[in-house]
Amino acid sequence: MPLVKLDTGFNIEIDFAIAPFHRRFFALLLDLVVQFTYVWLAGKFVSWLFPGWDSELWHVMVFLLPFMFYHLICEVSMNGQSVGKKALGIKVMTAIGGEPSFSQYVIRWMFRIIDFPILLIISAAFGYINAVSLLFIFAGLLCVILTARSQRIGDLVAGTILIDLPNR
Repeated sequence: MPLVKLDTGFNIEIDFAIAPFHRRFFALLLDLVVQFTYVWLAGKFVSWLFPGWDSELWHVMVFLLPFMFYHLICEVSMNGQSVGKKALGIKVMTAIGGEPSFSQYVIRWMFRIIDFPILLIISAAFGYINAVSLLFIFAGLLCVILTARSQRIGDLVAGTILIDLPNR
């Protein structure tokens, strides 16, 4: 397991283990379960509360906004963790060992569309995409595999890393 040495404010070096790929992956799957469960429950609630409004677009957007901003809201409010990250004991930190700023969380969130291109994957599944565009599907995955600190593109741009929290 790769380690990273980070300096504290008191000139003390602390070794942190980089979060392994499988824990990152299972955290992402758990977060997707949480997100899709929310959308399903919100859809049922809207259908029950407003039975004639199923064709309206605005209520769909109101309920999809938390889905779209899930990772940003969780990481800002839960100290660098989402539900999946908390369950698997991993956390976002800056590459120099501090707590990420709000702007770093926003940058990570904005680059999610490149790291996890769901629309490209759906398009590829239905044959609406060419072979060159398929490279973009795996850009985030390749970045995690090839970088020394297992950083995705959003982490590289924001200057953050995912660390494995020590067992308490």
